[in-house]
Amino acid sequence: MNTDAYKVLKLISGENIICELTEDDGKYEVSNPLLMHVHPTMTKSGMSESLMLSRWVQPFTEQESFAIDPKHVIIMLPASPGLSIYYEELLLKLNVEAKSIH
Repeated sequence: MNTDAYKVLKLISGENIICELTEDDGKYEVSNPLLMHVHPTMTKSGMSESLMLSRWVQPFTEQESFAIDPKHVIIMLPASPGLSIYYEELLLKLNVEAKSIH
């Protein structure tokens, strides 16, 4: 996978997703989008946050890529190297699980 293409998008719906992104004909084409959930937790040393990624639209469709109007994106940033690695590992796990179900 091309880690340079991994982007974090903040959508006008309030959702944050990480995905592979290309631009096509004035639209953003996102592939393998995962929804980002940040969970704050209290630890002995203070407040901490953990990140959970889950499927964004795929539980409801077999389609793997989606066109998004750029007007629906508030901000787009490159994913950090650490987040890119976590994203790739989770995609591999999800693909293995999907193949075992079919």
